[in-house]
Amino acid sequence: MKQIQMQELTTENFRPFGRFASFLNPDGPALGQAPILFYRDLLPLGNGAALAASVTQTEPIPLVADVMEFHTQTWEAFMTLDTDSCICVAPATASAELSGDTLVAFRVPACTMIYLHPGVWHYAPYPLEGKTLHSLVILPERTYANDCVKITLPEGVTVLQEA
Repeated sequence: MKQIQMQELTTENFRPFGRFASFLNPDGPALGQAPILFYRDLLPLGNGAALAASVTQTEPIPLVADVMEFHTQTWEAFMTLDTDSCICVAPATASAELSGDTLVAFRVPACTMIYLHPGVWHYAPYPLEGKTLHSLVILPERTYANDCVKITLPEGVTVLQEA
């Protein structure tokens, strides 16, 4: 089975897949003054479509990427709520075929929202602290039914947490 090393999430190394914002440690322009600051537009979303908020619940499972999906026309955003997580991604492809050699794994701190470009391969985040993970998912309505290509990798990819 192939193995990949989990990376820390940085603007530079995540740029090919999308962008992110920490909601516990916001960075960027703020309106107002302490004690109340409004960090505006941390992660712009949408393109005019009606948005829907959903929750993904992931129980502790091995860090093995064996199922992946992508949306041809649709971006996706998610924010893990209660623990750090791992997200496996791969660049968009011209077909519904994926090589495990292109997967990249990132450690995502709790309360950090990830935005994925359309076409980027991904699946549900994996909890890292041995407890059930809840993730807020934001997508245009009914994306799961109208724009979702899902595959099972013939050979899973194991994610390593330590260097």
